[in-house]
Amino acid sequence: MSLPILPAVHTHPELSKLSFLELWMLYLKDLESSVMFQKWGYYNAISNLLERRVWIHGTSPRYGMGRPIMPNMFLLFVGKPAVGKGQALGYSVRLCESVLNAEGKRFLNCSPDASTLAGMIKWLSESKKTIDIGEKDKYDYHSTAFHVEEFGVLMTEGARDLTNALNQFYDAQRFRKVTATQGRFDMDNICVNMIACCTPDFLKDAFNLGLFKQGFMSRFIVVFAAEPRAYIDSYGETDEQVEIRNLLIAHATKVSQVYGELKFSEEAKKLRKEWIEPDGKLMNEGRVNKHHTLEHYYGRTRLHWFKLAMAMHFSEPWEDMVITGETMQKALNLLNETEQDMHSAFALVDSVPIVEYYDKVLNSVMICGGHGYPKSRLYSDYRHIGQKGINECISFLTEAGRISFHGGGGGKYLVR
Repeated sequence: MSLPILPAVHTHPELSKLSFLELWMLYLKDLESSVMFQKWGYYNAISNLLERRVWIHGTSPRYGMGRPIMPNMFLLFVGKPAVGKGQALGYSVRLCESVLNAEGKRFLNCSPDASTLAGMIKWLSESKKTIDIGEKDKYDYHSTAFHVEEFGVLMTEGARDLTNALNQFYDAQRFRKVTATQGRFDMDNICVNMIACCTPDFLKDAFNLGLFKQGFMSRFIVVFAAEPRAYIDSYGETDEQVEIRNLLIAHATKVSQVYGELKFSEEAKKLRKEWIEPDGKLMNEGRVNKHHTLEHYYGRTRLHWFKLAMAMHFSEPWEDMVITGETMQKALNLLNETEQDMHSAFALVDSVPIVEYYDKVLNSVMICGGHGYPKSRLYSDYRHIGQKGINECISFLTEAGRISFHGGGGGKYLVR
């Protein structure tokens, strides 16, 4: 659902003194979502609208012409139920969907709430656009944005194939795949943004079952919130918020029209060199969070920094295609602020001992092969973790589609 432009009943001249991020936060002042969810929701919308039309490090955005960096980002909002993850995601999506192209249609081809890999690939293949970049030159690309309110639903089927595909989507280069039901997909110049939500419990289960590898998760900027910002009982929009909405949509529309290469100012280059060369300060002693679960994430921080800086450049009115040192510093500050609590999203991976037995039980079933693992033997072999622990392992592996039960009270478990 988009945010229609409505006539403002009154004008509020004081709004002109605010940045667009401040306007966004004021527009969402009645949301319970954490401040961090709201901030990243805004930058997600800007990144979505830039698609594959701006880049750094290369004279051309085309695949095969160097390796340009695109502004697409993968964001994962993590928190227990009812902390406002979906609220922040929803408003980010609505801002994107409010931007119209010259024909009066939605500019951004946002996917429906993605649930299968096949559906995602098909949607991307149908999201082709063409830009005239010269008298006799056209630039074709495939760009879309996946908005996933329940990441766990997406990851339950064919998770390993999905993570492999998402890795390619994030790299924003090319995608090749042959499927049994939909034929061959052959796309150059792809660009995919993703914003998703999940709970720490889901991350715990997914990691301990091997659905995720840290290399995959390093592509995500994980934003964690333990509690809602506030519990608010307020609905509807004020006249001021209607005017803010119109201002945000007008700015977002300008973002959707930009095209070209971004460069770094001298100050930005100096800051970049200070944090990256020669000893990788950004990934080593400069880390604000030393937790071991973030090792792989920090290996990709430089890329996150550049992508966020690109989105920040266009998040406010811009005069040229040069990223300033100030913008680079703001991007670094927001990443550092986000990273302070990032490990909390993965805390349950370490803190709940029973998850250590998911793989062990699964391996025991696999070793028995087609003969099956007798239920009585399972309860005997793992009696040290208690009946409750055994039942949790069985329940998780069954719901995940990894094992199935055959027979009655004296039955056995088989690998599915």
